[in-house]
Amino acid sequence: MHNGTEKPEQLRRTSPICMAAKELGVTGFRFYLVSDDPRLNDKILRQECERFLFEWCEKHAQLISWNFQKSWR
Repeated sequence: MHNGTEKPEQLRRTSPICMAAKELGVTGFRFYLVSDDPRLNDKILRQECERFLFEWCEKHAQLISWNFQKSWR
């Protein structure tokens, strides 16, 4: 969605993160590196860590989880 250069079908997306990106652009987001531990190259370990972080976020009312992932590949 960078500067409106995305395909029209992508620009019609309405999830909260897409709407915020359309409204605020990249300046409205902060990006954090959670870990650069090379062990996270292991897909199974990385997915376990992601699940833990998503569940942890959902348990804290002051945080907003924008995780809409339905499956793990």
